[in-house]
Amino acid sequence: ESSVIERVDEFKILGVIFSSDLAWTRHVKYIVAKASKRLFALCQLVRCGFSYDDIVTVYCSLIRPVLEYASPVWHCGLTGVLSDEVESVQKRCMRIIFPHLSYSDAIAVAGLERLSARRETAVIKLLMKSRMRRMYCIAYCLSNQLNQVWQRVTTIRTDCRELGLSGDHAH
Repeated sequence: ESSVIERVDEFKILGVIFSSDLAWTRHVKYIVAKASKRLFALCQLVRCGFSYDDIVTVYCSLIRPVLEYASPVWHCGLTGVLSDEVESVQKRCMRIIFPHLSYSDAIAVAGLERLSARRETAVIKLLMKSRMRRMYCIAYCLSNQLNQVWQRVTTIRTDCRELGLSGDHAH
């Protein structure tokens, strides 16, 4: 029985929006809107007099993860405009927390880095993990092959001893 597969322009899987043109505009708009809804919490914390450190911790716990979720999947496909759009949310947060500082000064005081730099790092870490897994797999396969060769050599040596041949005479 054959079934018809519906063609769609975009779909969301595991919180990431994929579009048929492989652009990330819709996904960026989604995460920016979702993260922006949480800015009110920062405003309330500032108004209540919480410390800068506590407010930055709330930002790093509630807002930044929305902006970085699955970023190795989509980061390399971002245009400069889309990257700036994601960064703009962190800029707004820093303006709320540190209203008298420039963006670069605010992230320095907060001990943060630009989101684009964090995404680059996440991509590199993922690639390194993937590479390490491949290297481990190769090493594992080689160790199994070496183990098999060693077992064969041991068997041949044992057979030679049983036949009264020394290792020098067995070829």
